[in-house]
Amino acid sequence: MRVESVLVSGDPLNNCSGSLTSLGHNLDDGHTCGLNASGDLSDTNPLLGEPGYFGGPTRTVPLLPGSPAINHGENAGCPLTDQRGLLRVDGCDIGAFEFYAARVLLPLLLR
Repeated sequence: MRVESVLVSGDPLNNCSGSLTSLGHNLDDGHTCGLNASGDLSDTNPLLGEPGYFGGPTRTVPLLPGSPAINHGENAGCPLTDQRGLLRVDGCDIGAFEFYAARVLLPLLLR
């Protein structure tokens, strides 16, 4: 399997079995994925929050402030939106969740 800008976390001693071909910019919180391409991060804590509903139809796992996955994905070919359907901004984050440092919600005024 070829992977790029993928975040693998949860069981550092057994995250991956079988062979992966890294195209770069992946993060593994262990060392079992054999990541060795440009931009790959192994044995790296991704700083993840608890799974929940943060917009979109499915549960997601948020990146916490300071996560090494923020803006570390491959920008060329990066999907325009994350798993929730929110736009990716300021560079592609590794994984399915795009981190937003702050959100300002403006009121909608109808006349």
